[in-house]
Amino acid sequence: MHISERLKMVASLVEPCKCLADVGCDHGYLSIWLLREGICERAICMDLRPGPLSKAKENLSFFHMDERGETRLSDGVKELAPGEADAVVIAGMGGELMCKILSDKPEAFSDVKQLILQPQSDIPSVRKKLHDMKYHIVTEDRLVEDGKLYHVFRAVPGMEPVPYSEAEYISGARGITEAGKQVAVQYLEEQIAKKQSFLSAMEHSERLETLKRKQELTEELRLFMEAREAFS
Repeated sequence: MHISERLKMVASLVEPCKCLADVGCDHGYLSIWLLREGICERAICMDLRPGPLSKAKENLSFFHMDERGETRLSDGVKELAPGEADAVVIAGMGGELMCKILSDKPEAFSDVKQLILQPQSDIPSVRKKLHDMKYHIVTEDRLVEDGKLYHVFRAVPGMEPVPYSEAEYISGARGITEAGKQVAVQYLEEQIAKKQSFLSAMEHSERLETLKRKQELTEELRLFMEAREAFS
């Protein structure tokens, strides 16, 4: 079967497990891939939307994985029992929603040995949330697909997180793969250039709204430059 490069990157960070909960599973391709590769023994495909979940059920049957995989209508992990899964993947959604899912039912993560997350936005906030939950981020990776930068990271519990600087929460430089580092640095360079260009265009404006935005951009630029330095 074919899956996107983004999903392959997510799959590459999943270590062997007994039961995987795939939260926001869409059509179930990631779970099916991991089942077929023998990475997980069982998979629970969970989604809030009946349509994609029905398609995931069809796909499990088509690939002869319906005895090892099941579908479950669930808002986040609300239908996941404590101790039911030892690995959880949450991919392809905004970071704010991801943080909410991680907060809504903390007992669902009681026996989870690995969290693999691929947030689409608010990425520093997700890193901070993991640290608040006493999860340690052990591996990060990046890739660009169809012109969009994707982040993924693997976190494990039971280790006291080493404090990050604000720039490190932005960069995710700790534990990143070499290929991911190259992608991340290129992305940061592009963001720095954009912010410098915006600031240059605003240089002679004295409008109150522009001055406020210049202050915001200057601070963003400082953090992005510090994030770039974190990869040095």
